[in-house]
Amino acid sequence: MKNRFILPLLLALLLCASPRATAQNLSSANLAWKYQPDAPLQLAWELYQPQGQLPQLVIQLQQSQPLRTRSLTGRVHYLDSLSSPRPMHLAPLFEGVPKGEAATTVRHAIDTSRGAQWLVLELQHTSDSLRTFWYPLHLRDLLHFGAAPFYLQQQNAPTFTPFLPVRETVVPRLEAQGVDSLFLFLYQHDFGPAPSPMTVASTAASTKMDISQRRRIPAGQPLELQAEGFYFLQADTLSLQGKGVRVENRFFPRTRTLEAFAGPIRYLSTNEEWAELEREGFSKQAIDRYWLRMTQSEDRARRIIRSYYRRVTAANRLFTSFKEGWKTDQGMIYVLYGPPDVVQARYDGELWIYRSKGDIPELSFTFVRTVNPFAPNYHQLVRNKDYARTHFQIVSRWRRGQNLP
Repeated sequence: MKNRFILPLLLALLLCASPRATAQNLSSANLAWKYQPDAPLQLAWELYQPQGQLPQLVIQLQQSQPLRTRSLTGRVHYLDSLSSPRPMHLAPLFEGVPKGEAATTVRHAIDTSRGAQWLVLELQHTSDSLRTFWYPLHLRDLLHFGAAPFYLQQQNAPTFTPFLPVRETVVPRLEAQGVDSLFLFLYQHDFGPAPSPMTVASTAASTKMDISQRRRIPAGQPLELQAEGFYFLQADTLSLQGKGVRVENRFFPRTRTLEAFAGPIRYLSTNEEWAELEREGFSKQAIDRYWLRMTQSEDRARRIIRSYYRRVTAANRLFTSFKEGWKTDQGMIYVLYGPPDVVQARYDGELWIYRSKGDIPELSFTFVRTVNPFAPNYHQLVRNKDYARTHFQIVSRWRRGQNLP
């Protein structure tokens, strides 16, 4: 395993003596970089726990312009609160990456004996200027069900993306003795779009997922994902530990099929328009008529479609879990409102802030992190009827082609 990763350098004593050991108040830090498509860094992670060892956090960093990067270093802060002035413990993550290398994979053994509430990654990136990127993980929720003793492998490294194309092959790597197989469950529930921000009625009745397929598979052997849907693998079905991956058509996260193209229309359409599309089976002709009738111009329709589905693709990349990203609460807000201007971590989730623009006042959306064995970082929106006026304004702008990014 050691050869598969860049091992952390043994600089803990030097780092702890450094003036940088003092952490800033992260409860007010802006974490919006996580959702900005042009951010210099993109981060993904995977978690598993080999038998008899500490949980392993495996991190993949992608640099958008690696040739311009002069330095990139990383550290791990253990905190009891995001407002703590100093970390309970500070550990090195990595010290520099090879020049021009776009992707870097590192790992960190999570020291659960520290009693910390938060694990915060600190990434210092220098190109034209020095920037510090913070990435907080809430340890209690991250390890709520415990870490599974296996991970899904592709090309000798964990699979970091939460989605894969149909017929892709992965290898479940089990890090436990005396266990040679896993249990596979396939769910093919068709989730609907997220309700609007002002819809406060409960939607719990629509969340039940039936198992389409279950079987036992050998660990360490290639597994072809033959059908679309959400796959959940477990070493022990008496626990809630497991690994999930969503399998989609080969174009995903882009919307290149008629079905994928039709669904996101729901966020822009009236109830009557949506009902008409349903009656006509979401045919290409019906969808074409919808866009032309709404925009009154083929050129305007093309511009709106191009901008709108660029957002849908980004939402799929960022928020896909057991359902497609655009169908999640965060995905719905991202598609309609765009990347947030400010993101602040909260004990139980995130606060997104959009600064005022023209006649649209400043808006904030609170997302609560849910404890979910299928998705360790799944968030739900705290809905409020007061969002109605602004939400209709945003949708109206999209329909008129006035909200194009």
